[in-house]
Amino acid sequence: SVNIYAKAKSLWNRLQNALSHYCPALTATLGGMASNDKIEKLKKLYPEIDPLFLCLLKIHDGQTSFAPPLFGTYIFAKI
Repeated sequence: SVNIYAKAKSLWNRLQNALSHYCPALTATLGGMASNDKIEKLKKLYPEIDPLFLCLLKIHDGQTSFAPPLFGTYIFAKI
């Protein structure tokens, strides 16, 4: 719906502004929008998928390459 897309676009805009400031290398790797075909396939595979998530994919569908970690490198130990 239009309201969900507007919410998704607002969230992405805020996130992208922060990333542009703090991690421009990551922002440069953001991919374009997901195709309608890809969105429809996801809906069929996961009928309960969150509409907001689908709207986010219509704005950026992942990354085009690797970028430096946003928060540095972390090593997680087995607990």
